[in-house]
Parts: sequence; structure tokens; C-alpha cells
Amino acid sequence: MALQLLDDEGFDGKVPRRYRHELESFAWVLVWVSRCVVGGEECEIPWRLKKWLGHANDDVMESKLTFTFEQRQIPMTSEYLWLEAALFSWIKS
Repeated sequence: MALQLLDDEGFDGKVPRRYRHELESFAWVLVWVSRCVVGGEECEIPWRLKKWLGHANDDVMESKLTFTFEQRQIPMTSEYLWLEAALFSWIKS
């Protein structure tokens, strides 16, 4: 889910949904896949990403924000190394 939609206003429906939110959500899926999927199967989830599975929006948002600063410390699976430059560029922009 897009970061703007994870805060209280976004979750309460006070932020109009835009196509950019869908695009950002897709990018977060790419981040997940690039670190948690091997051979088409989900592998061991890095501990820094486990909060993404939580039900507390604040925790998920905090974890995603932390990821933007620590992304290089969470290795990508070998199958998705080709995504590294694109994801790093997206997150830093």
C-alpha cells in the first residue's frame, strides 16, 4: 500500500486515491518480491520486512520508511538483482 494511504487520513478515506498510489503499491510489491521470493516461492522473510505483514498501519508505514534508508542492508535474492538499480532510484527520488 502507498505510504500516503497508510497514515490516519489515508486509511480513513480522506485522501483521494490516485493512480500514483497504485503505481507506488506496485513498486512496494516489487521490493517484496525482490527480497522474499526465490524460484517462484516465498522464502525466509528478512526481519526488517516482517512488519509489512502486520495489521497496524503505523508499524507498516514506519517499516517502509525505515526501508527507504536501509534498503541496501536487506539483500535482494539473486533472481531479482536486475531490479536493484531501478528500485534504488525510485526509493531515493
